[in-house]
Order: sequence, then C-alpha cells, then structure tokens
Amino acid sequence: MNVITPVTPTKKSALAPFHWDDALMLDGQLSEDERARSATWRTTTARRSCSRVC
Repeated sequence: MNVITPVTPTKKSALAPFHWDDALMLDGQLSEDERARSATWRTTTARRSCSRVC
C-alpha cells in the first residue's frame, strides 16, 4: 500500500518575490523614454479593454 505524506517546507525560499506585472524584469532595462511609452501603452490598452468588458 502506498502512503502519501505531505511535504512540509523546512526553511523559507531564498528567491525574490515574483512580480507578475513584469515577469522578465524588462522595466529595469528600459530607458526613461521607453518606460513612459510603456506606461502610456499599458493605460491605453487597459482603458480600451475595460470599455469592451465593463
């Protein structure tokens, strides 16, 4: 008979917390101008998609 034992973590992970909004950490590689364009694009697309869904 197979017995399944739960896995209990022994210590906290040493990894940094994961950021879903910038999973590949690309924002850190962009210039200020590129970040501004990215933010504008993000708000514009969010506004357009919300108007279709909401």
